[in-house]
Amino acid sequence: MKKCLYVLVACVLAACGQEYHTKAWYIEHDAERASRFKVCENDPAQYLRQGSDCLNAKEANAMVAFYGKEAALKAAREK
Repeated sequence: MKKCLYVLVACVLAACGQEYHTKAWYIEHDAERASRFKVCENDPAQYLRQGSDCLNAKEANAMVAFYGKEAALKAAREK
């Protein structure tokens, strides 16, 4: 029983360290978007470890490329 409790506490504490950003945040922060996009593209395992963060960076990158920064930011905030 104690082992189960220790594992549960370790999982909760490990999850607290993750900081995920929204698409709008990545659209506003060019350097961080490029960095996260590069890391996620170069290491497919990142999608398993940081799934939503990688997806948000990838979608933000595509939105900026397609719409431009201002229109992409407006579209991301409307959702």
